Amino acid sequence: MSEQKDFATIGDIRIADDVIAAIAAIAISEIDGVSLYPSFSSADFRELIGKNRLGRGIKVRFSEEGVTLDIQIQVRYGVVVADAAKIVQDAVANAVESMTALHVTGVNVSVVGVSPDAAAK
Repeated sequence: MSEQKDFATIGDIRIADDVIAAIAAIAISEIDGVSLYPSFSSADFRELIGKNRLGRGIKVRFSEEGVTLDIQIQVRYGVVVADAAKIVQDAVANAVESMTALHVTGVNVSVVGVSPDAAAK
């Protein structure tokens, strides 16, 4: 039987979709051979267009049960695609759950590109 934790509440806590997407994006950026798709490797480009959309390529959906993330990634050529997708699922679920205390009901990974170079870290 799981133990219930009681917290004193003085108001609502809301976490924006963009925050959850950013947490997922940072977790993905730490995985060798994988990057979000589309991947912009230059921070200067993001500054030029006026937006730093860290969570681009990530869709966040809330339900009664928790949060589900749909993620599009590209992998570096030579990386085992199934292994990379599983690592992404685990890393994202762990990061989101540990940082937000939300239950992650699913991390759906679509591998939509292969990078021939080191752009996919």
